[in-house]
Amino acid sequence: MLGAVHMESGNFAEGHAWYTKAQERGASERVIDSELRSIFQRADPTRRAAMKAYLLTNDPDRFQWVNERSQRNA
Repeated sequence: MLGAVHMESGNFAEGHAWYTKAQERGASERVIDSELRSIFQRADPTRRAAMKAYLLTNDPDRFQWVNERSQRNA
């Protein structure tokens, strides 16, 4: 939950750190990515652009979904 709170507030590095801790404790990457997609879709255009840039810088293969047309129009 703390990862989501930080991501939603635009503190992406802190959010990522909490998601990493959650994954180390057993949270699946699939569940985390699903939550990130949900946050991304709800974000306003400015926050969405910033989150997109952060995710693609962090792991362009894992987060390539931010470039999908359906994600941009959400």
